[in-house]
Amino acid sequence: MKIKRAIAFLLAAVMVAVCMPIISAEGVSLQGAVICIEGREFDATADPSGEGWLWTAEYGLLTLNGYNGGRIELNAEKCEGDVTFYIQLVGENVINNTIKTGNNKVTSEAALSCVSANIGIIGGGSLEMSCSEDYEEGTCMVFTSPTVGEDGKSYNSKLAYFENVILVMNGKTAADGSYCQDGIDSYGTNISAVNSKFDFTDFVDCMRIDGDVEFLQSSISAKSTSASENAVSNLYNGLVASFTYSTLEAEGLTNLLIAHKISINNSVFTCEIKNHLFRSLSSIYINTSAVAAEISGTG
Repeated sequence: MKIKRAIAFLLAAVMVAVCMPIISAEGVSLQGAVICIEGREFDATADPSGEGWLWTAEYGLLTLNGYNGGRIELNAEKCEGDVTFYIQLVGENVINNTIKTGNNKVTSEAALSCVSANIGIIGGGSLEMSCSEDYEEGTCMVFTSPTVGEDGKSYNSKLAYFENVILVMNGKTAADGSYCQDGIDSYGTNISAVNSKFDFTDFVDCMRIDGDVEFLQSSISAKSTSASENAVSNLYNGLVASFTYSTLEAEGLTNLLIAHKISINNSVFTCEIKNHLFRSLSSIYINTSAVAAEISGTG
């Protein structure tokens, strides 16, 4: 079993070596960067490993291979330069927002978070994430980076890049029937996805992005299952949303896209919405696409 596991990790590392760099980080030191796995903090310049995970400092790479455990954070806040982390998904993986401690303490932080760095999530595998029922404002994924530093200087936005992966996010309802807050919460980080699948269930905002989100040859599914009239569920709440050669299916949501700009190219949308399909402060562009929508509320 150990031999098989070692071979699987080796193959994953070879795959990443062939694919990288998606976001160039050549020559940037990981000095000061840390990774946190289930409440345990590790120096990112070392090569720690655990059940279902392996960190390779040479590539800034976290390989998840059958991981089933608590929250993970990659943090480059104390690094100099533009750092890029990678997560390679092999097979099926599960992350929840609990930290394994002696008293089974639960944290309201995200299941997966990346701080002050670019991140590429790649590999052909899947990742399922869930929020704790004990916290209404739980989040599955958080990408955050300051656009203005303590020194007053402005910094470029970071990028979270997904390629050839399956992401399943479950926002378990709290005791009063309300939803967890976000599937993906991003501040100072743009989102780009290629040939990937996103599955959201029961969030206030499936994606709350203070930036841009772009889907290419990807599929998105969003569902709201609550019977409560007070449950609000939106697919996207942010600045710019772009879909190209992609499919989107939505069921039971309050609103679909709330954005400054919306662009839909050669894509297919099938939606059942309570209130608004599109709400834009600037422009809506639809080109060679099919949008089928059933709106049960105000429209």
